[in-house]
Amino acid sequence: MSTKTIRNKDVLNSLPLLASILGRNYNVHVEIGGNSAYTDGSTIHIPSLPLDCDTELLHLARGYLDHEAAHIRHTDFKVLHDAHLDAVTKHIWNSIEDWRVEDKLSSIYPGCRQHFQWLARKVFLEDADKKQQEAGAHKAHPASSVLEYVLLTVRSWAAPELSVCRERIATDLDTNFVGLRSQLESILTDIQISCQNTQDAISFAQKIAATMKQWTAEAKRDASFQRKQVESAESTRPAHQSKTNENHVGSGDATKIAKKSLAKKEEHKTTNEPSIPPRRMRIPTHSQHKPYLTDSTIVGST
Repeated sequence: MSTKTIRNKDVLNSLPLLASILGRNYNVHVEIGGNSAYTDGSTIHIPSLPLDCDTELLHLARGYLDHEAAHIRHTDFKVLHDAHLDAVTKHIWNSIEDWRVEDKLSSIYPGCRQHFQWLARKVFLEDADKKQQEAGAHKAHPASSVLEYVLLTVRSWAAPELSVCRERIATDLDTNFVGLRSQLESILTDIQISCQNTQDAISFAQKIAATMKQWTAEAKRDASFQRKQVESAESTRPAHQSKTNENHVGSGDATKIAKKSLAKKEEHKTTNEPSIPPRRMRIPTHSQHKPYLTDSTIVGST
């Protein structure tokens, strides 16, 4: 058995004890497997770790373990359970709570902050770029940019490198959800200042979710109002055009009338005065009336 394998095995075996100390709970269990990290308050689940990369293994193990231990130590799972959050609100809450518990644990164990920063760079910069390249032309739904913006904002407080990703999402947000970002920023500022516990995180998440719903409702009303205006304009346009056609003779119509009048005169002269050639007359090319205004268009100008 190689030295590398023994070392990795030792690291994995030490995780339950480390989690118990950080989480201040000596009944903590650690399970390794799958592709996500989470905890239910008593068991920490962390993703499968690569055994062929010592440095990355240690960083991943420390980062995931510290993070979930922070939840065990600082998240009130009963309060969360009793809140009965919907999927969107819970997603927002998780983003807020992740930042809050990491910040709390880092104040007790300063070395944990480095682990959190490394993990944030790994997950939100390196791995995110790889996933984006693999996705290719497949783009996420525009609404996902709202949740992503909240996540990257709170994460950038402890890992400023993520600000680049945050600004990129901000551009999408401003394009698809005009005016919403300024409302979110006000709430996010309050979170950074006064989010002290799990209940606070839940309340802020509910406030963000309510803001999103209100913006969506207002956007739908505005779109409906604009659509009705367009439909109203289209329905009244034929009546205006019809009235215009009745009260106004265009230059083309004037020319036709002049030609018809000339033809009648020539026919009349040919019948009564056959020996005299008809006199040529100048046919007007434009009508001589002045333009007038309808609701939004000048009619009759040439």
